[in-house]
Amino acid sequence: MLNYVSKFHILTITCILLLLVSSGTRAAESINVRFDNAFVDLPYPDGYCILGETEAEKRLLQWQKDMQLDAGNKLLGQWITCEDKQKIQSGTLTGSLEKWVIIVGTLLGDGGTELALPNFDPEEYKRLMTGDVDLKNLMKLAQKSIADNNKKHFDNENAVFITEPIDLGVLSITDSVHKGMIFNTGNQEFTVPVTAVTSTILVSGIPLSSYFYSIYRNKKTIKNLLSEAEHYSAKLVHSN
Repeated sequence: MLNYVSKFHILTITCILLLLVSSGTRAAESINVRFDNAFVDLPYPDGYCILGETEAEKRLLQWQKDMQLDAGNKLLGQWITCEDKQKIQSGTLTGSLEKWVIIVGTLLGDGGTELALPNFDPEEYKRLMTGDVDLKNLMKLAQKSIADNNKKHFDNENAVFITEPIDLGVLSITDSVHKGMIFNTGNQEFTVPVTAVTSTILVSGIPLSSYFYSIYRNKKTIKNLLSEAEHYSAKLVHSN
């Protein structure tokens, strides 16, 4: 009996250790990327899986890379829900992604090239990022880029579209400046409202923006997405 109890305790402790080790591994998941002559660790957003392991995922990732390049950004990483990742891999994704995250570096160098700013004050950068933007003009540029890349990658310029943006302005300022927007996205078969929270920050001299997206359900969607963005901003700072 004592031998059985001892084995049970050893098994229990072993299971706990395995859980701690695997949990720690997940928490430590990140990608290290180079931008100009600087490097930054991008931790995985909590509850998301990285995009790009299968051919179907790589196609979507390249579509996103090309669109970001048109917008003056370098795509550094994209994450989606693990459920949506499985649907893409199995070919069963029929509507919009439920939630997704992209992280980009802004191309500030001459001719749209990478330029790190190691001597620029992060607080001053945040102050600059609180300014207003010409949303109408930005939307026109985004719509053209989406149409061009739809045609390039899917042979259908209407494969995905975005319309009717609502500017929510600055939602909060933490380590990053967090701004919000709501817009419609879809194709010929469906249209859904989507919330976006954009967080801009200077990390290791790299001008970064993270975009958290979610299908809009109600005002709570904005609150929850902002909380995710704020948490990730803190995680990003403390990882570097």
